[in-house]
Amino acid sequence: MSGIKIVDWPKRPAEQRRDQLERENAELRKRLAEIEEREAACCPEGVAFDEYIEGLKDIIKQMREALRLALLEARSTHCENTIKAALAAERSGK
Repeated sequence: MSGIKIVDWPKRPAEQRRDQLERENAELRKRLAEIEEREAACCPEGVAFDEYIEGLKDIIKQMREALRLALLEARSTHCENTIKAALAAERSGK
């Protein structure tokens, strides 16, 4: 060999920052992949996560409407009287 000595110079601030950003970018890509994997696991096959969430919102809306209608029906029937009697009995200590 020719006797050339290779010196391991300290990295310049720009190189240090680049390395840091590359590490952060790799970590963010890993986290994104984990999130995408979780999203895919909770959705039926072939359904996008956003579509799945919108579908859930629609189902929740329908359930709330059904409960509202059921409550109106309960108030106009025997159920309401039974509930009032149970509450009155509880208040009176019976």
